[in-house]
Amino acid sequence: MAADRPCSFPVPFPSPAGRSTAGLLAQGLALVALAAPLLAPLGRPALASSPAAWAEFDRQVRTACLKASGLGLVRVQGYRLDLPSQKVSTLLLEGSHRQHSPLAGQRAQELCVYHRSSGQAEVGDAAGLLGSGPKSPGSP
Repeated sequence: MAADRPCSFPVPFPSPAGRSTAGLLAQGLALVALAAPLLAPLGRPALASSPAAWAEFDRQVRTACLKASGLGLVRVQGYRLDLPSQKVSTLLLEGSHRQHSPLAGQRAQELCVYHRSSGQAEVGDAAGLLGSGPKSPGSP
């Protein structure tokens, strides 16, 4: 082994002028240490919820929405719509107005908004979505 190489193991490439092999090795290890966190996700499978977890979440949304509804004989219409950027899920509910309502017995639809962070649901009259109900304050 040449005297200008301080490493105890053979290095297959000559060191550039003025730089020791140990310095190059340290620099290379530093680059690997910096790149490892960036490359680590590429070697692992993506984390995704299982079908059972999605079914449980769907049950939670449905239960909260049905509980929040003011309608009688209420049922879910269609499928849950998730809005990831708003961290909410929505469901369309259909049922009939309760006996104490002036519209008792008439069919009605409600839009339920489920807040994923709190697990709370709130409902509003969905007739306005189809243009058949009263306008919300501030609507054009």
